[in-house]
Amino acid sequence: MKRMKLLIVNPFGVGTYDDPILNSVRQVVRKDTEVSVMHLKKGLYFIRNAYFQMLLLPDVVETKIQA
Repeated sequence: MKRMKLLIVNPFGVGTYDDPILNSVRQVVRKDTEVSVMHLKKGLYFIRNAYFQMLLLPDVVETKIQA
């Protein structure tokens, strides 16, 4: 069986939440799953509504393609 790799993209432009997200995800995935968390380099510090989410979408897609 292939080893599972999981990339979580933190949409905020700061790494403050990277470790808490990683720790939460590790509690629910299989032990052999490789988990990575990265934040967007040009992300926002807050997301208030759908407009802000749409602003981030191109960076999220590009990050996933690069992964």
